[in-house]
Amino acid sequence: MKQIKRIFISFYLILSSISCSSITSTSPAYLGGTNNESNNLITPTSQVLKSSSLAGIKKPYRNLNNYVRSLTHELISNMNHVKPQSVLAASSFVRIDGDFLSTPTFAKQIQESFIYEFHKVGQPIIEFKSTGFIRVLPEGDFALSTDYTELQNVQPIDYILMGTLTELRDGVQVNAKVVGVRSHAVVAAAQIIIPRDVIDDVIPKAKKGQSIKLIK
Repeated sequence: MKQIKRIFISFYLILSSISCSSITSTSPAYLGGTNNESNNLITPTSQVLKSSSLAGIKKPYRNLNNYVRSLTHELISNMNHVKPQSVLAASSFVRIDGDFLSTPTFAKQIQESFIYEFHKVGQPIIEFKSTGFIRVLPEGDFALSTDYTELQNVQPIDYILMGTLTELRDGVQVNAKVVGVRSHAVVAAAQIIIPRDVIDDVIPKAKKGQSIKLIK
């Protein structure tokens, strides 16, 4: 009877030791000791998830319109003497080292974006290249013209939005200003640097071994 009792007690002690060892191996104290030590050795699950989710987030894409929007806000923030009913017209932006008689394609998009942005904020801005009629051709129906003889001689313009482009190594600096038609006074000014890759989105570079064919 005593021998059976001893066997039972020994079996119980073995089970107890196994249970303790399994608990110890999965406890925080086993993984990192004290709480302070575990903080140094183990990254909490919430932090791991946060890090992995942040790693998959890309920076927001910015295109040419985003930069024009920033320029518009800066112009409005320091604009003087321009009344809510004053009429603006956006001209072509030109290269600062050019003859001021030509403009690149991306600069034409800058001009169009300014028309959109000022109209959106409620500032009157006109399309002076509108002919006032529609020319119907097999190629399409057109209401704009670059022939000054087809445009109105007198335009109700109070201020002109104009600007210059300066080529930089990694982009283009855009200097925008609003100038009075009669006074020639600068009533607002703003500048921003547009990265080269944003410019290239408007005018893609030719691939190696290829050339851009210009259609006259």
